[in-house]
Amino acid sequence: MLKKLLFAPILTAICAAELISIANYTGKHDSKCTFRNSVTGAMVNDKLYTFGGCYKIAYVVDPNNSRRDRMFIENHQNTTDVSQVYDIVKDEWSFETKTPTPIKHARTEVANNTIYLFNVMPEKRFSSMDMYKYDTESKSWTTLPDIPFLWHGDLLSCYDGQGKIYFAGSQDGQSRNIVQILDTTNDQWSQSPIFMDKRLEIKQMICNQDHIKFIAKDLKIIEDEDTGPTVWYSGDEIGSDTFGLFSTSYFDGKTVSDNYTFSLNHGSEPIGRLENWIFVGNVGRTETTFYRLNTITHENVTMATLPYNLGAPLIAPVNEKEILILGGREPFGYRRTLTNEIKKYNHKLIYTPRKHDEL
Repeated sequence: MLKKLLFAPILTAICAAELISIANYTGKHDSKCTFRNSVTGAMVNDKLYTFGGCYKIAYVVDPNNSRRDRMFIENHQNTTDVSQVYDIVKDEWSFETKTPTPIKHARTEVANNTIYLFNVMPEKRFSSMDMYKYDTESKSWTTLPDIPFLWHGDLLSCYDGQGKIYFAGSQDGQSRNIVQILDTTNDQWSQSPIFMDKRLEIKQMICNQDHIKFIAKDLKIIEDEDTGPTVWYSGDEIGSDTFGLFSTSYFDGKTVSDNYTFSLNHGSEPIGRLENWIFVGNVGRTETTFYRLNTITHENVTMATLPYNLGAPLIAPVNEKEILILGGREPFGYRRTLTNEIKKYNHKLIYTPRKHDEL
């Protein structure tokens, strides 16, 4: 039976929300083993598919060996090739499939009933050009040709609902931004990519009918101001970055600012997406505020503030008012504030606005 926890005493001033425990995750993943990465996941219809993961294993320390060997965590962890699926309606986890190779972490993009995996972090390396797709109906894997271009940072993507996936490197703006296009009807790459006329440091992207929406920083403005919007703190304070919304034309790459900005604390990864909404867990020293932002209307709604800091969870939106929060870890371990094992944290957060909030 699902356990419900009503956060009304904490959220009275901003909203009412339920935090519902879901079935325990049957896979293995420790977000600390891949530099605070969440488990890889993708939502298809009413099911959440997770892929791979890595976790620490016990080992014996040789007192005659140097400390340097102990620093290489990849020597003391396992990488799994098992995929799990969570049925939202039944509240059940079950085995789904095995991945073509053990995967620590990857990015995913859903095109209809197919999940594309890229930016793959394999067992013995930190990155690769590998690309796979998984058909959730036939439960079959296809190994695609290597990605034919280079990128800087994380490889981000969005699906336009018309058969095309658009890709951009999060740090490509350090040189120039080029948006690559994959036709999912034949898995062929377009020979006519989009050349953006702004250099952006990209956090997330959403495909709309006539443009791509980027959550990003304009690097030219940062360079011109010589300081940029990044704010650094010391001691108990947490650094933050200011991001804006930008719209890029599919036709000619013209990129314009929406003249809307918001702040994200360091460690607030990843960002969930659903249609025009993004969902963020803004992590603080002793609390995490979950909110949703409509990237078209700029409606910003605080969903809940949890009384602990939760970094690197998988945020999987079910609908505008419900998100799955899977895994995560305390991002500031050197100044512990928690006593519970949040790596086992699995919940559904349901936002219920008060009556007068809807008026």
